Parts: sequence; C-alpha cells; structure tokens
Amino acid sequence: MGLSRYAPITVVGVYDGHEYRAAVRGFNLSGEEISRMLEGAEMIVTFNGATFDLPMIQQHYPESVPSIPHLDLRFLGRKAGYSGGLKKLERTLGIRRPDEVQGMSGDDAVRLWKIWEREGNENALKLILKYNKEDIVNLEPIAEILVSRMVRSCGHPHGGNDQ
Repeated sequence: MGLSRYAPITVVGVYDGHEYRAAVRGFNLSGEEISRMLEGAEMIVTFNGATFDLPMIQQHYPESVPSIPHLDLRFLGRKAGYSGGLKKLERTLGIRRPDEVQGMSGDDAVRLWKIWEREGNENALKLILKYNKEDIVNLEPIAEILVSRMVRSCGHPHGGNDQ
C-alpha cells in the first residue's frame, strides 16, 4: 500500500501460520481475492491495521474483510510497554529480517513500486513482496511474545499455559 489513505492499494498480504499469499495490483488484487485469502480465518492480526490497513481495504474493497476478531499489535505493544513502529518493535524483540530487506521502510516500498510501474523492473516487485512478507510473517512471533508478556504481567497462575 501507499502511505496515504488516498493512494491505491498495491499489495495485500496474508499469512495463515504456514503460507504467505499476496494479492498484487495489476495481477490479482480484488475484493474477491482478498475474501478468498481470508476465507476460514478466525482472527486477523495486524500492526496498525485498525487505523490504516483495514479501513483502507474496506474503502477500496468493501465487504472483502470478514467480520472476525482483530488483534492490532501496535496497541498490544503499547500496553506491554513498547513504543514505535513495527521495525523498531522487531529490533527490540530481536526479530531480524533477511539482509535484502533489513532496514527497508514503507517509503522504500513505495519507491520500489513506482520503479516497478515505470520500468517493469521485476527485481523491484520481488523486493516489495519480500518486504511485505516479512511485515506479515513477523507478526506471528511478535504476537506470541507480546501475548506471553501480557499474560505474565497479569499474574496468570500457569504463565499462560493451559493445563
């Protein structure tokens, strides 16, 4: 996606715990494809999705996102005592990205998309998808760490393990 609410959506990625899938503008991005990718999901986990991603998707592709629980890790992170964006949280928690996307930002992804559109540069598109994949796949270990820390801070008698 672009960084503005008015920018077109470029990529919507989904990770189900096993497989990353992406819908890409100009290829397969549609409301139907987003619905298909989310079919069977019991929960949506995002970082800042409550204020940006989900409203943006709903604006462009109404009714493509199912009405299921949503966990926004940005807000859970704040409750757990962390501040900053996704990349800062990843660094703080010791989650490292592959070298080719380490240090990349949303601004970089937008620039790469423009290169892809203007020049058809396949490497730019591959890098955008790798960046998007890391954004999404890394939500799983972040969620596990944050939920575990929140459970411990609440004094759960089993440390979060159901027995």
